[in-house]
Amino acid sequence: MGDVVSVGTVVRSRRQEMGLTLTAAARRCGIAKSTLSLIERDYTELVSLTKASTLARGLGLSPFVLPLLAAGTGDGKGYDSVPGLAATAAWPRSVCLGEEMYLRRVELRMTLAQLARACGMSEGHVGGIENGSRRPTIPALVKLADGVDVGRWLLVLLAVRDQKRREALRSGEVFAPVWRVRRESARMVESGLGVTRDV
Repeated sequence: MGDVVSVGTVVRSRRQEMGLTLTAAARRCGIAKSTLSLIERDYTELVSLTKASTLARGLGLSPFVLPLLAAGTGDGKGYDSVPGLAATAAWPRSVCLGEEMYLRRVELRMTLAQLARACGMSEGHVGGIENGSRRPTIPALVKLADGVDVGRWLLVLLAVRDQKRREALRSGEVFAPVWRVRRESARMVESGLGVTRDV
């Protein structure tokens, strides 16, 4: 893996590649110009998954890139460059963040209270993330990944995928996990029916 780069460096270089001023980029991403300036100069951390994904989309990046960088994983090129991600064994066993956390916690034979203590978080907060009633921040995902001894990238990817699923449901779209769409697309190509778009 290459050198780890900062969120600000990726945001600034992408904005400049697109030929956007700070004002135009902020308007396009739906955030304040001052906030974008602080992010570009690394004076503030991206804590919110929603803000990180929205910023990435506004700059034409994968919605996974900035959350992964904010979690201290990746090199700014996208989730394809995260070590272990291409290996089949690295993909989660579950469809959502809470289920993956629960399975890992049970595998480690930890109670919710033990996991909360290991992560330095409250039991209610961890339980809410596990049951899907709370949306985690990027720093919370880092603590949880370290607490259950999995790669940070895994929990970040699951959390972003959960967020995309919620957005699709709100807008009335049908959401299918990428792995299912890819498998179905492969079958359609083999049968000559064409290709569906990955969600």
